[in-house]
Amino acid sequence: MGFVFQLLIVMLANGDNLHKQVTIIGNAQDTKSGAIVVARDTKVIYYLDGVSHWDEHIVEHEVSVTGRLSLEKTTADDSQDIRQEIVGVKRVIKKPRWKVLN
Repeated sequence: MGFVFQLLIVMLANGDNLHKQVTIIGNAQDTKSGAIVVARDTKVIYYLDGVSHWDEHIVEHEVSVTGRLSLEKTTADDSQDIRQEIVGVKRVIKKPRWKVLN
């Protein structure tokens, strides 16, 4: 599937909430690229802007995260360096605030 088509699908799926305040309920997890929440119902991944990792006692717990939804396009690094990176569109929650639910 082409990148433009993928971007269009993501934008249509999130268009009503783009740049608006959202609340996502899901599982708190850490990745190499930062803290994420995996939405409980849809299993969609949301990155938390400016949060490098969850506190140890929060990881793998259900959380409610509130902030502004943004879509960020990332492209592959054209250098010859071997690296792991995210390519495509990722959902980012700007100015995230959260609370642990369980």
